[in-house]
Amino acid sequence: MKTWCWVLQSFRQLPLTPLHLFYILFLSIYIVDKQILKSKKKNMKNKSITTIINYCTIDYAFIHKCIEKAMNISDEVIVVYGDNFYDGTPEQKELIEKTILTNAHTGARFISLHVDPSYKVAQHFWPNAMRLFGWKAQRKKSEWILFLDADELIDDIEFLSWFEKTDPSIDAYLLAQYWYFREPIYRATAYEDNTLLMRNSLINAKFIMEGFTLPDGKNIKERHGLWLNAPTKEHMQKNINGTPMVHHYSWVRTHEQMLKKVKAWSHRADRDWVSLVNEEFSRPFNGTDFVHGYSFETVDNKFNIKLSK
Repeated sequence: MKTWCWVLQSFRQLPLTPLHLFYILFLSIYIVDKQILKSKKKNMKNKSITTIINYCTIDYAFIHKCIEKAMNISDEVIVVYGDNFYDGTPEQKELIEKTILTNAHTGARFISLHVDPSYKVAQHFWPNAMRLFGWKAQRKKSEWILFLDADELIDDIEFLSWFEKTDPSIDAYLLAQYWYFREPIYRATAYEDNTLLMRNSLINAKFIMEGFTLPDGKNIKERHGLWLNAPTKEHMQKNINGTPMVHHYSWVRTHEQMLKKVKAWSHRADRDWVSLVNEEFSRPFNGTDFVHGYSFETVDNKFNIKLSK
């Protein structure tokens, strides 16, 4: 009630044109959302979270919103970036500096890891090393660690509503994700679950770097491998309404950006990605993707993501 009174008092001397009415509604929703977040975070006083975000400038379009949403649910946010891309190409230093400066007000900490292109390692080494580096750098020793990539945007209010009702006996969760391709309005009808929330006390360097080995000898890497090391765990966790809380924009790129991604990322040797990307952008979007072959629906641009050309 106080929110509405304040908003209406601010405009009582103005003619209420449609533009003014829109602004009143927008401002009221923003303030109410902030009040909801504050209330829900207060209820989480015994469920502290440190969020660790893996970042490279290929994900510049998403990092600001990623940090903003993470700060709303976390006691500490650590952003880890390399001085080189995983293929050894030097990072875009000016864009790194811009990222740090434009997010200075958030309170997120940025730390840099030296990515040595002469160091011959498995393709998963550097993403894992960044997570380990972030985990080692935590100051608050929160009860939970949330591992995000910079192109994974979490719905903060939905997450907090879910988190305050979670089973205290569970040690790790993989969160369901919406998956997007080419444009932020093309969303797959299938879900993925790569985002990991895990009890801090159960994490160690070996689990982060080596993953989990199945009885048949197959080794599961990265966040899924870390999750498998938890004694009690659940996957494909959705919000209280039964839909994903995380929006994954890994393949939302321009032609040039997607080429840069597939040449630099840790899975670059898996397939002939360059040919697949070039074929994709030789035509309009045809309703499926070359990564998984998902079907898609057209949705609103939820986070107002803008791809630079």
